[in-house]
Formats: sequence, structure tokens, C-alpha cells
Amino acid sequence: MITTMRSSLKEAISMTDAQFGLLTTAFLVVYGVLSPFAGFLADRFSRSRVIVGSLFAWSFITWLTAHSRTYDQLLATRFLMGVSEACYIPAALALVCDYHQGTTRSKATGLLLGGVFVGSGLGGLGGWLAERYGWGYAFSLFGLIGIIYCAVLAVFLRDRPRARKPELATEETLQTVRLGRALASWLSNGSFILLLVYWACWRSLVGWLSVGCPRISRSIFVCGKVLQD
Repeated sequence: MITTMRSSLKEAISMTDAQFGLLTTAFLVVYGVLSPFAGFLADRFSRSRVIVGSLFAWSFITWLTAHSRTYDQLLATRFLMGVSEACYIPAALALVCDYHQGTTRSKATGLLLGGVFVGSGLGGLGGWLAERYGWGYAFSLFGLIGIIYCAVLAVFLRDRPRARKPELATEETLQTVRLGRALASWLSNGSFILLLVYWACWRSLVGWLSVGCPRISRSIFVCGKVLQD
């Protein structure tokens, strides 16, 4: 929502355009760096509890954002928001895959990620609320809604029951899970590297070309049309 309420936010808290851009950058950098570690937590602990904890932290920090009065306070909440949100996607995707292990897995993960992007698209609602009630109203509102929803999830969201295994095998499996070894395994997998590069290009490079370099994006579009013709 914060990108949709730029004018309202800059009127309330003095900042330069560069400082406003740092608010989004700080969130994304923390989110990206911590995501692998958040995934490691979801593999070692209860995925449903990680999700509930992430949602509670996200909701509280969202509410806390509304009470920021200085730029430094606002920037701190953006860092904390990156920490809380990084824990959600790895655990949520893993939990969906636990429940959908057959032909419904792609559909289920598609619905989950679709919800993420629909929610991002609805972020424009924050700009409308900021114009009518002030920039902090939307953060207070959705923070409180998230806390209530967190209580619902705490009651109903559960990990998928796993088949019982011999205790010795279970202990041995848990002992072999180490973050350093997991990172080395990921980075030595060609398919994982390919997906990583693709996701990074899709999320950042294309957006940068479209927004920051309109001439380049128009040239790419024209070249594409020529090749298509």
C-alpha cells in the first residue's frame, strides 16, 4: 500500500524522493535475504505455526507503521515488515504442497500465489483510504484485521499429519538438515539456479525496463512486433 500513498505520506513525514524509494528497497532487500532462512525454519518447525507467527508479526508491524511519526521510525517498520513477511511464503507453499501431493498441487500453489498478486493489486485501496482518512488509517485498519484473522488461523490451521516412521530414521533425518549444507545443495543445482535467475529477471528487470526505461521497453516491444510479423 505504501507506494500508492506517496503524496499523503510525504505531506505527513518529511522525506526526499530517494528516501521514499528506500522504504520499498529496504523491505525488498530484507525480504529477499531472509527468505532462504525462513524456508529453513519452515522445514524444521511446524509450518502452520510459522505461518500464524508471521501473520501476527506482519499485522502488528502494519498497525505499528500507522503510528510512525519520523522517517527513521517508518524505515524501521519497513525492515521489520520484510522480516515478518519473508517467513510466510516458504511455509505457506510447503504446507500447500503437503496437502496437495497429486494432480492438484500446481492448481493449489497457483491459487495461493494468485491470491498474493490479487492482494498486491488491491493495494491501490490504500491510496484511496489515505486521501479520505489520512495515510495511517489503512495501516491501522488492515493491521487490526490481520490480528483478528491470525486468531482464526491459530484455531483452524494445522500441519498435515505425517505417516509415522521409525524413531531412529526420524532422528537421523533431522540431524542431517543443516542450513549450510542446504544452501550448498541449492546452489549446486542447475535447475534451481535457472529458476532463481528467471524469477529475479521477471520480478525486477522487466519492471525496471517498463517503469525506468520507457524508451528501451518501447524498442523491445517494436522488435517483438517485427519478429512476430
